Amino acid sequence: MLSAQVATASRRDDRDETAVAVRVPVKPLCACVGLRPRMPTVRKIGAVRFFFYSDEGHEPPHVHVQKGGDFAKFWLVPVSLARSGGWKVHELRRIQDIVRRHQHEFLRAWRDHFDDD
Repeated sequence: MLSAQVATASRRDDRDETAVAVRVPVKPLCACVGLRPRMPTVRKIGAVRFFFYSDEGHEPPHVHVQKGGDFAKFWLVPVSLARSGGWKVHELRRIQDIVRRHQHEFLRAWRDHFDDD
């Protein structure tokens, strides 16, 4: 089994203006190879990207959505919001409508991607 990697970063301590080393554990997202999983993009509409994480095939079909720092996860059957961060309510409604319109495409892409394993 692979152990978690550790990244070292430095930050400035505002109290005494000295640099402090900080050890931050970096857990590989794909334990099978110790690398971050692929994130295949299924569709891109403007700045909004719809994608999967390749190590999530054990979960029910879903799609991740990202625009800048905003993110969301939508279940595909039935289409519903799993979680989100940064989006305004009206934006989430619009994104959910897009997921509904492209539900069959996303499900086909999910099966094509995860059934090959």
